[in-house]
Amino acid sequence: MARSARPRAIAAPALLIDVTPTVLGLLDAERPAALSGFDWSAVFAGMPEPLDRETRYQAHRGAVLSKHGSDLARRSGLLAVGIIRRETKEVYQVGKQRREIYDLAADPAESRDLSGAGGQTASEAVLTWMTEVEQDLSRSDATPPAEPLDEDTAAMLRSLGYVD
Repeated sequence: MARSARPRAIAAPALLIDVTPTVLGLLDAERPAALSGFDWSAVFAGMPEPLDRETRYQAHRGAVLSKHGSDLARRSGLLAVGIIRRETKEVYQVGKQRREIYDLAADPAESRDLSGAGGQTASEAVLTWMTEVEQDLSRSDATPPAEPLDEDTAAMLRSLGYVD
């Protein structure tokens, strides 16, 4: 039987990658072992929030462009990587080689960079994350393009509204 969840604010960071495991948790459905993300259903049922959760993100050129423009722009490189731990957000601007640090509890709008005027060197954790992202982007660029869809599959996807 599916569980319900009342709307409420939470202090811990939640990500889009958490949606699928949370929906599966609310439905009491089995979660595939390879599925990433956090299942918030227990938190909705009253369990403590994972306040010590570390979250990571990346930003690169081409993230919101057309497919062709995105591929061309993304090859220009990674813009930034970041890690959020508790109330601290560390961002490393790759091209500028500049570190930014924000206290999210005191400054949720991220208007006061606490890294100092020099923008110190990024932490080992952020530099490691940046290397992982760059390696994944390189592997992705080396992956051959997908085979074109056969007409039956394309027609089915058109009928569902997924392709024009």
